Amino acid sequence: MRYFFLILMVIFLGEIKNAKGETTVSETQPLMTDKSLGNCIACHALPGVNGTQSTFAPSLHDAGDKWTREELKQWVSDARKINPHTLMPAFGTTKGMQWVNSNAPILNLEQIEAVVETLSSWRSLPLTASVRMQDELSPLTSISQKPSTHSFLTDDLLELQNDVNKNTIILWTAQGIDNWNKATPGKSCSECHGHIDKMRNATSSYPRWSSFKRKLINIEDQILICSERTGAPFKGLESDEVISLSALIHSAGKGVSLFSRANLKSNEELKNELLKGEKIYKTRIGRMNLACTNCHDQKVGQHIREEVISEGHPAGFPILKMSWQGMGTIDRRIRACFSGVQAQPPSAGSPVLRQLELFMKFRSSNTLIEGPSIRR
Repeated sequence: MRYFFLILMVIFLGEIKNAKGETTVSETQPLMTDKSLGNCIACHALPGVNGTQSTFAPSLHDAGDKWTREELKQWVSDARKINPHTLMPAFGTTKGMQWVNSNAPILNLEQIEAVVETLSSWRSLPLTASVRMQDELSPLTSISQKPSTHSFLTDDLLELQNDVNKNTIILWTAQGIDNWNKATPGKSCSECHGHIDKMRNATSSYPRWSSFKRKLINIEDQILICSERTGAPFKGLESDEVISLSALIHSAGKGVSLFSRANLKSNEELKNELLKGEKIYKTRIGRMNLACTNCHDQKVGQHIREEVISEGHPAGFPILKMSWQGMGTIDRRIRACFSGVQAQPPSAGSPVLRQLELFMKFRSSNTLIEGPSIRR
């Protein structure tokens, strides 16, 4: 019993070494798996950590064979000095980065040393069958056969998406119908626009340049503007009324092209906004120093943890996102991406978000609207 408690104490203090005296992953696991720290597991497969599927970057199972200790330290501290075009975040500095959510580096020197110590200890070993299968698997094989954004869903989420008896999005579209027909001090939605089926082509014309507002607006902005005209204004972009009406209108638009490029003809303001959106899409930001294009153009089909990277076609919005426990707009989803790369998120409804949405829909204009969708 005395030895049992001694072992527990050693584990608690994080001093366990393997038979060769090498640092094990258990000691540095928080640094390498925590989303607010190194989060190596988001991009790399790691030995000793079950359930990881990340294929965004090479496996680290044999990092100690591939690189010297000094090389590993440089890779972790600031890989840009090795490869200026690397997608590897610089964990030891924020120098040269844009829109960072903090000027402090992600890891301090002591933490970097701990990570390097672990990486140095990993040597080539026979991989398990699951890891070999992961390395050999081409995640694009099935995706290329199914251009739908739903092809990136896991089997359980796809089943839920297609089951009309279990998919709770129907509750949001039902609320949307109520709001569409709801009596107001002014004219209701239905009194102005008629039956919802007449809105089939509405979403493909947004974002658009509003001469009245002198800015780029999306469909949720337009719903807010219309609510002011009814005399019963909604409370904000993420209000249940706005999201339910957006879900309803997107449902009516299923099968229509996501964006009509005809909107750009002779519309200089819209063209200028599109160019701004393209620039933002291709600009590396945040302490992770990543751009939209790095994931959604260059790494489509690869895994970040258990998530498959999609092509970034916004055909399924608004989304019922499990982690949100409710529905949200594309505005909210883009802001979440800013947070994901540890960049300072723009405020809801900001021009940056509308410009990004415009470019994303422009690059996806051949994609068909799939209506509101379920996401993890």
